[in-house]
Amino acid sequence: MKITSRGSAAAVTALIALTILSASACSVTVTAGKSAPLPGAVVPHDEVARTISDQIAAQTKIQPPSVSCPQDLPARVGATTRCTLNAPDGTVGVIATVTELNGTRALYDFEVDQSITPAPKAPAGT
Repeated sequence: MKITSRGSAAAVTALIALTILSASACSVTVTAGKSAPLPGAVVPHDEVARTISDQIAAQTKIQPPSVSCPQDLPARVGATTRCTLNAPDGTVGVIATVTELNGTRALYDFEVDQSITPAPKAPAGT
């Protein structure tokens, strides 16, 4: 789906922020060939961002949103990282939290903030 108007963009952002308040667990492998994650193991930030984007797209049936996560997610229960979902009319914060370690897999949930930070308005006449 291509977003072509500001009204549509606002609707998409609102849909994401209001309907995906918490998502089902995501699961990723954090080490290879070990029975448990190594101390200091992480889920790479780009993998967290991709998983969040894919999950939101699957649950909302819209084009995958752009998500950026500046930091890796430590593979330990309770660890968090804050990401940003970028939409045409603003940004929404997303927090990913590790909920369980299962062998070499880190399971994590994410929660989307309920408020949108509006995008800066272009100066008049541009």
